[in-house]
Amino acid sequence: MDKDDRPLTHGAAFFAKSLTIRNGWKIVLKMPRLSSFKALTNQYSGKVVAGLVALACARSGMIMAGGVVDLPKGERVDFAKVSATRAFVQLLLWYEYYDIVCQYIINFDKRMLDFPGAPVFPKTHHLIGAYHLPGHVKPECKTKHNGHFVPGTGHTDGEDFERVWSVQNAIARSTREMGPGHRHDALNVHMADYNAQKVFKQASLAVKRYKRIQERFESDRANLEGMERSLTEFGAPLEDWRKQERAWLKKVNDPNWRREDITNPYEPQEDKKQALAELNRENERDRAANGTTSEPTHRLGRLMKFAMDIEQKQGKIHAQLSEYKAKKSDSVYNEIELLRQRLADDVQEWEAVYEDSLGQIVEELDMLPRFATTTWPAMASLQRCDPEDVSLPVPSQYPSSVRCCAEFAKAIRTERVLREGHANDLIRDIKKKFRYAWVYLAID
Repeated sequence: MDKDDRPLTHGAAFFAKSLTIRNGWKIVLKMPRLSSFKALTNQYSGKVVAGLVALACARSGMIMAGGVVDLPKGERVDFAKVSATRAFVQLLLWYEYYDIVCQYIINFDKRMLDFPGAPVFPKTHHLIGAYHLPGHVKPECKTKHNGHFVPGTGHTDGEDFERVWSVQNAIARSTREMGPGHRHDALNVHMADYNAQKVFKQASLAVKRYKRIQERFESDRANLEGMERSLTEFGAPLEDWRKQERAWLKKVNDPNWRREDITNPYEPQEDKKQALAELNRENERDRAANGTTSEPTHRLGRLMKFAMDIEQKQGKIHAQLSEYKAKKSDSVYNEIELLRQRLADDVQEWEAVYEDSLGQIVEELDMLPRFATTTWPAMASLQRCDPEDVSLPVPSQYPSSVRCCAEFAKAIRTERVLREGHANDLIRDIKKKFRYAWVYLAID
């Protein structure tokens, strides 16, 4: 390699100044690599340059001047960020997208203290691109780092550099044998052309997106209004949710905000497993405090979890019956009959669990004088109706006089906590489907 082969665009285009890079690598190389996969390391073993790291505008997709850095090994972002963003540190608020930003921001401030000449960065929303977000398993990644929940992001997907790499990776094949200066000049020319094409197409792209949003706006608004009407009919605290959202929007837009001071209204609550574990912990605390408990929580928890599973199976059979009525099919009919047989066995098993848990509480209450005239809910016999039409006597089915008594409190709380957990599971699944839908829309 000709070390004297210097680029004509040295420090004046997209690549940061190489002398500054060499001086900075002693500091940068002390920082932990975020992506140091063995396959990547082996692939570029012995190579002068292992790849590129670069910054682009998340809104326009244009590659930022001074934001491209050659990598001797692994993946380094700090130097490119410092080099490319100096002109923008006067802004009050930044939106930063990175596919592993949840790991990148750990100890970022400490690393900047050791970085030569690093500026003071403004308050920043650290976000994950829409395409990479579904691959993150931690719940906080899908809420704290989700651009869809942050005001001001619009429909920005944060994946513009994936589009850049799709072009640059093809160009890289022709630059492998070039000297360092020739390679930088060639890539700078291609990047400049890429930005120019972005400028030429901005107007037509804006019109295309505007038309798409117009088409979706009316349908999305109708869906939202329909959902809010349904929530109002079922007595959901819709106005309280709106207040929580307004408080969130006010805090999250404040440049002086601190993440730990903000309660995210979009963050899913505990699921069924966590809710049941909490009920069991409560039972253990009662046992330790009083020496005994009125009814083992794990029995009531098992009863309600079993009941919700049966309700789901009943819903599945009803859906298949609707399909069968619309279009007669022997295969659908046979599947319905098979599901009915299995569901009938589950209902009989649930009845036995009921007698061993909630049934004992009901039997004791039935002997009390104040419940002498109470009409108790009963489960219909499987001989008189199909298993998908059986109504299970869960705690919420009992009269209000029974639900309000102290002896029934544990059963009511168990059902409420588990149903809330189940509802949050469903909400999480719906959100996941919406996230994937937005990814496909962004790709389209």
